[in-house]
Amino acid sequence: MTKQIAIVGAGLSGCILANELNKAGFQVTVYEKSRGTGGRLSSARVGEDSVDIGLPYFENISEPFDTWLRDLPCIVPWPTCVQSIEQNISTQNYWVASPRFSALTRTLLSNVTLMTRCRISHVWPDNLGVILRDENGDCLDRFDAAVITTPAPQAVPLLESIPRFAHKAEAIQPSANWILIIGLSVHSEVTPDILLSSGPIKRAVRDSAKPGRHSKEYKEVWVVEASDEWSRSHIDTDADSVSEHLLQAFEHMLDQKLTVAYTRSHRWLYAKHHTLQTSNPTETQQVSYLWSEHDKIAVCGDWILAGEANLPPAEAAWQSATQLARLLIEELKGS
Repeated sequence: MTKQIAIVGAGLSGCILANELNKAGFQVTVYEKSRGTGGRLSSARVGEDSVDIGLPYFENISEPFDTWLRDLPCIVPWPTCVQSIEQNISTQNYWVASPRFSALTRTLLSNVTLMTRCRISHVWPDNLGVILRDENGDCLDRFDAAVITTPAPQAVPLLESIPRFAHKAEAIQPSANWILIIGLSVHSEVTPDILLSSGPIKRAVRDSAKPGRHSKEYKEVWVVEASDEWSRSHIDTDADSVSEHLLQAFEHMLDQKLTVAYTRSHRWLYAKHHTLQTSNPTETQQVSYLWSEHDKIAVCGDWILAGEANLPPAEAAWQSATQLARLLIEELKGS
């Protein structure tokens, strides 16, 4: 009989895992509380346009991850001009999804059952498998195994049945991040498509310059990312004030007044994950996933590798999901 696997969360790690398990012959159902997929690789509608509001591009990735990306039909190269913090300008080669980043997760889920706007509140093992219940307490189904791929704070209550896993999730500290979308009715005088800076703004990306992005409503569309420090100090600031502050900071950085037709700010509550100090200094996270063979419950995501230096979150999510997929295929295929 075909094994049925439930995956909670349709971010990058959940979508990669679902794709790998589906190719191996499992019947996979992905539950996502939002209306769309992607998590921090999401795209947002801005009028008739679609804008990447999470990860702007893939960079500093390893050869294995690079090879995996190249094999995906929706991934295309983006050779672009970058201005560094030191004001040096160079051409860099990045990878992006086309026509938007959400195309990546949609591609990975093309043959998988996806249930959006479905918030899971209960993941519990019994003698016959793992039961999932929604926020109303209704039983959705019983599965042969379940995998939680949500950000660490959201994973904690779902791991009630496995306290040691819940404790690991509790030891992760998320950090917030504000971004601002700017639509211009007149072209700017900016030449580089990517600006790296210090101060309130960490990075600004001309989203409309990416391959496959041609704004129908605006001359240019920029996505401005606030610095970690600025975001942390303005975590509870209202969205309108954030938009005003970041727009002023962006114009100051460019030393020019922009002709702005549209602004919209977005706060990522779980933009990054950091490992907290534990009472046991020898305790480190050396694994890329969590798996309870007894309970048939697993956890994967970039936060499990939060202590790994120089590992981009997207690659950490890929590494966690692909390694867990190999284990689940081996563990469940013949059982």
